[in-house]
Amino acid sequence: RVFEVKEKVTKAQLRVTADNEFTAWLQGERVLRGRDWKRSFFADVTRKVTLGPLLLAIQGKNEGGQAGLIGELTLEYASGARTRLVTDGEWEVCAGRGDDETWRKDPTAPAPTRARVLGPLGMSPWGDPFAPRLATPASALGVRSGYTATLVRSASEWQGSWVSMTFDPKGQLYIGVERDGILRLANPLASPLASPLTSEAEFLDLPPTITNVQGMTFAHGALWVNVNLNDDGGGLFRLRDADDDGQFEDVQRMFQWKGDGEHGAHAIVPGPDGWLYVINGNMTNLPKELAATSPHRLYAEDVLLPPIEDPNGHAVGVKAPGSHVLRFKPDGSIIELFAAGMRNAYDLAFDAVGELYTFDSDMEWDIGLPWYRPVRVCHLVSGAEFGWRSGTGCWPVHFFDSLPPLVDIGRGSPTGVTFWYGDPMNAGHGHFVAADWSLGRILLVDVQTGQVDTLVSGKQFAPEAESGRVTPRPGKPLNVSDVVVGPGVDGPDGALWFITGGRGTQSGLYRLGVATGSAASPRPTERDAVRLGLERFHARPHAEAIDAAWPSLGAATPALRQVARVAVERQPVLEWRARALAESDPARARAALLALSRAGARDDLAAVVDRWLELDLGHGDRVGQLEALRVLAVAFARHGRPDEARRIRVLAALPTDFSGDDLLLARERAALLVFLRAPEIVPPLLAVLLSATSQADQIAFAFLLSHVADGWSDATLAQFGKWLQQARAHLGGGVSFEGYLDAIRATFIERLRDPALQAQAKAWPKPASRAAAAVVAPGPFVRAWTVEELAPHLAAVTEGRSFTAGERAARSAQCIVCHRFGTTGGSIGPDLTTLSSRFSRRDILEAIVEPSKVIADQYRLEILALRDGTTTAGRILRETADEIVLLIEPIAHTTQTVRPKDVLSRTPSPVSSMPPGLINSLTREQILDLLAYFENEGDKEADAFK
Repeated sequence: RVFEVKEKVTKAQLRVTADNEFTAWLQGERVLRGRDWKRSFFADVTRKVTLGPLLLAIQGKNEGGQAGLIGELTLEYASGARTRLVTDGEWEVCAGRGDDETWRKDPTAPAPTRARVLGPLGMSPWGDPFAPRLATPASALGVRSGYTATLVRSASEWQGSWVSMTFDPKGQLYIGVERDGILRLANPLASPLASPLTSEAEFLDLPPTITNVQGMTFAHGALWVNVNLNDDGGGLFRLRDADDDGQFEDVQRMFQWKGDGEHGAHAIVPGPDGWLYVINGNMTNLPKELAATSPHRLYAEDVLLPPIEDPNGHAVGVKAPGSHVLRFKPDGSIIELFAAGMRNAYDLAFDAVGELYTFDSDMEWDIGLPWYRPVRVCHLVSGAEFGWRSGTGCWPVHFFDSLPPLVDIGRGSPTGVTFWYGDPMNAGHGHFVAADWSLGRILLVDVQTGQVDTLVSGKQFAPEAESGRVTPRPGKPLNVSDVVVGPGVDGPDGALWFITGGRGTQSGLYRLGVATGSAASPRPTERDAVRLGLERFHARPHAEAIDAAWPSLGAATPALRQVARVAVERQPVLEWRARALAESDPARARAALLALSRAGARDDLAAVVDRWLELDLGHGDRVGQLEALRVLAVAFARHGRPDEARRIRVLAALPTDFSGDDLLLARERAALLVFLRAPEIVPPLLAVLLSATSQADQIAFAFLLSHVADGWSDATLAQFGKWLQQARAHLGGGVSFEGYLDAIRATFIERLRDPALQAQAKAWPKPASRAAAAVVAPGPFVRAWTVEELAPHLAAVTEGRSFTAGERAARSAQCIVCHRFGTTGGSIGPDLTTLSSRFSRRDILEAIVEPSKVIADQYRLEILALRDGTTTAGRILRETADEIVLLIEPIAHTTQTVRPKDVLSRTPSPVSSMPPGLINSLTREQILDLLAYFENEGDKEADAFK
């Protein structure tokens, strides 16, 4: 579009969005780009507007479905006049020009046609991306007594969804925008609640590669950002403003890695030692420059029996080290792997004395299974290992080659963390502040005592507010994505600032201050001097290391014990091998033999087994027995089975009678027996399976039995088959629960060696979908509902609803076929249990009516273009060097296998596997009942149903 400027312009602002992406040029200079049609993108182009004719050009790209573009250029003149140039039928279209730049540079170049107007702003399916937006008001939040929360700013429509933030030394706030660049707020405290288009909030002028920044910090005269991209553009960047003009001219990538959506590259913080520390998720590769001095090394899966990976395809093929912490020198000369073995830790924080902590996620799909681990707070010491492994291989907390968590939280979705000393009630001791995205809350964790309280919640507090408990009633969305301490706003420690956002949701900036009393000065705890002294031996061999570390191999403190073992493992094995085999103290001997199993070679296996038998390490107290069994498990996992003579001796030392046994000990002993192919192991394992009262114990022994290929009879086979059928029908858990039971069954049948027995097992009835059985037939077609038709009635969800009608609507619309709700439902889509903690009513409505508008990373389909000219789409369940297995029909669980060499290209699908129109057989009142049912988490006693 060509337009003419006849007088001086004092302000020029451009807003554009397109389905699916666009790039805009003014006079041939690129001024704006965007890749998210759900929101608009903004640029202040005042300095680029001159007198005379100007050419505004926008290039759009569509990825399927409807294509559309909308834009607005607002001009304010010195005279006070104001004009707007909007996308309408006067725009010229130059389709098919490709890389030809003439069309966007020459105002006189002819265009072949005019733009087609599809409809007014706000039309379906896009809605109004320019509409003003407000975050959840602070008055609607539950805030612990003694504190006050303020909504400082709501993200306007062009500012996107916020996922990370940091302050600079001037007090300016920088915000990482999901799938976009970095937003700067020059004066956060002066920001209005509903942001107008002002220069006070602006996107930094950075290369387009600086996008989707999930972690950043100011340190050593630079802004450091962690770019989360699953391609060659990802990694750690240093941004420097050499002339202090507010522009970062010097942009340098220091290290490269690829992430994978929400499990990719995350936070970065400066360390008290002058290094910078980065935390990445379990789907992120390690940098190629990793130094040999890394404290965390010698990692392996260390799983005794072949694991079953997630049947829904999450993290399939992902191996150790998992989510990890890297540290590097500011000049980029050295980068080390510091600690690892988390699942998907998003942020990390140092306390006042320099100890490092993180908040790690659970695998919520595994709830109800023996390998499930809750959300946890972890102490990140040098060389720490926390034992996340994919699928059934995830280490239990009693494995002594990993560190236990400081505290288990339960369910949640960890995001930002920090240490805050602004609490007047704890005399300056300080708290680890942990944000929980999915449950909409900020927690205060005392890392010394393990006490956990809720500081802020999207739900109102119960009358006994000091307990930190919130009421069970539904609240407002508080999808907290990051939290930082402000630069000295409330004294030396600052107030607590946090943002909401993520997955395209509405964002807000909040400030939490102390309402009563005053912030106390930090009262640091003392660090473990012995442990710190041993950490200096983690980088390289040292003459003093073995003698210094050896006494602590038997320490009662898990962190000290692991640091000591890592220090020993760093030294040449020949210097401590004999000492490990001669150690007589049981605790030190177990740690020393574990170290030799990890750092030694296959030739050391015989000596480890002999010493294990000599010391009778399989007996003693419960903890000692668990550790002794783990020593053998690691030795065998690393080096294979021992020779036949030693195999028989070890089997003789491992009783097969589990009656009256501690079932945790029984699990570990049974795993060794199965691995060593103990004869006649089926009857005792089957007996303990059938007598166990715990669901987790039953499934653990069923998994072990699935690895036994021989020794079955018609009777034992029938008993196991009956248990599998009953478990599938009556036991329940997370999204992947039923899939794991089916995988245990399939693994067992595949391993059976007796052809006749295998034929019997294959004839077992195919497990039915419990979720599908609960579905009721939909009613007749009512209307092709749109968000615009239903949105004006959302206020009616609050009261007067029918619980029965809402529950029935969830069944007739097939919601529970694909989605977990509470402890029931399918495994194809996201869990719907705590929707209202992170999504607004409109967000939920849009997700139902327009399922492709926002697709979570772990549920996104991939489109594969094949060499034969065809394409296929599905969720990748398994990928190896030989095959890619896709789930192409979720409800029927239909899969397709393709060879990697036949794949020409892979692209993410913009279309959700959830079909639109599922609520078109419901009336408006039934839809409102459905929303109330989800919002109140299926609680029939909720106020909305009274």
